[in-house]
Amino acid sequence: MSRPSHPSDDDNDSAGSDDLEYGIRRARRYTSFLRRDSSSLCPAQFIELEYCLAAAQHSLVTTVPLIHLLVDYVSLFHHVARLLAMWERISSPPRAVLQKLREVVDVIKDNAAHLTHMITWVRSHGEVALLYAGDLLYFVRERRQRFQQIKHRRLSEISRSDCDVWFGLTPFQLRKLFKHLRIPHRFHDTDRHIFTGEECFLIYLFHVRKGMAFTEMARHVFGGDPRRFSAMFDLVNEHLYMKFYNKIAGTSLSQWLPRYVHRCRRLVHSALSDGAIHETQYVDGELVNEQWITLNYDFETFRPFGFIDDYAMPAAKPANVRRTRGIMLDLQRSVYSGYQREHGLKAQLVYLPIGLIGCAFVTEIRQNDNGVQNISGLNNYLFRLLRGVNVGGLLPCLSGDSIFAVLACIVPSYRSPTDPVHQIINMRMNTLRIVCEHVNADHITLFQLFRLPRYLRLYKKGPQVRRLCLNSFFLQNCYYCIRGTRCRYFGQIAPTLEDYIPVDEVLIPPPAVNLGAVYEL
Repeated sequence: MSRPSHPSDDDNDSAGSDDLEYGIRRARRYTSFLRRDSSSLCPAQFIELEYCLAAAQHSLVTTVPLIHLLVDYVSLFHHVARLLAMWERISSPPRAVLQKLREVVDVIKDNAAHLTHMITWVRSHGEVALLYAGDLLYFVRERRQRFQQIKHRRLSEISRSDCDVWFGLTPFQLRKLFKHLRIPHRFHDTDRHIFTGEECFLIYLFHVRKGMAFTEMARHVFGGDPRRFSAMFDLVNEHLYMKFYNKIAGTSLSQWLPRYVHRCRRLVHSALSDGAIHETQYVDGELVNEQWITLNYDFETFRPFGFIDDYAMPAAKPANVRRTRGIMLDLQRSVYSGYQREHGLKAQLVYLPIGLIGCAFVTEIRQNDNGVQNISGLNNYLFRLLRGVNVGGLLPCLSGDSIFAVLACIVPSYRSPTDPVHQIINMRMNTLRIVCEHVNADHITLFQLFRLPRYLRLYKKGPQVRRLCLNSFFLQNCYYCIRGTRCRYFGQIAPTLEDYIPVDEVLIPPPAVNLGAVYEL
């Protein structure tokens, strides 16, 4: 049994070998010479201790008024909701009043959400301050664990139900993914901490999948010190980027093209030819005419083999520290989209009907789709890759929406067509391109971290966030290989994980290009 020491003792260890002795650290002059390293504080540490305790107290004082304000918002919400329900029960309520009440309800919800986030952030700040204060204030001999017991740090410790809820996989599939991602047995961070590969992999995948804060993960799932989770996450993020960059970006399309280009053309052609448009005409509510409209394309001249689309990824608003210091460099505007009305990044995705994202390119959100294509150089890369593949005297191409320019390997839909045939072609191609929207929805559903832009901080961790985005699309491909994919729309079975990332494949690292901390967003 542990025995607390009295503050007036001279910190001599008189307990047995199995006992734990702990107490409050005091000044060096009141501590025996043998215990000064573990049981005393220097003047600088006293100052740091006072600062941490003051920060924790300030967090508590700041949180209480915010909670009171949140309670007021909840009461106001219920009151306005009752008024809205009363007005809606009236036979002919004025629309202006209903619209105004609904707008008030939306504003109250938004303010309550912002208050909840602020309360959580202030509370977490106080918890971290108390953790550091606890490190300084108390000493422990035969050190006991101040955090919850470490658990769920091995693949074998996760039950089947937890594996399904946390990762959306079976234990066998999780071990298979761990093997193919080539996670090393140990990771070493810059502070010379050593972590096992399994715990880093599990913490990384859980955080990306659920978007839960590290403090909550330590408290409810994994135990241990949450201050180490950030290092574990960054280590796995860097490992995936350095190992599998050319599986989702760079030269990733060369794995499938031109080898499968004709199969992709056949899948798109079959899906386009099998469907039809049912056109009906009514006069005074009576059906007077109906017909089925089909499109028959010659496969020898049919060029589209995939689809291209862009996907906005909101992120936290960068701090404008440089502009406040007189440096005219607007970092916020560089990653802001007036069309989307938010800060973030934009991903250009190439979807292949065999069931995978063929290529992803991530840049700032302020660029339009044409600008992203020009920056990525996708058309030039496809031109070199597909050179020699002849389809009716032209090259195979990707199908995009009408914003794209007509290029050698990218063909947009017709812009404001007046010809009925062109309108029908647009309608049929749009039904196939909707698969890109489903892929984007799969991404935000699989990886809920991207629902929380506050975790994607471009100012401090711009390169890491961009690499995280690329890694998320790579992991989405891995999930498609394991669980199935949207290629069922084209009647195709997705490639297996062994086909996508074989264990014995020699991987090419990303290009060694350093554009600097400012431009490498």
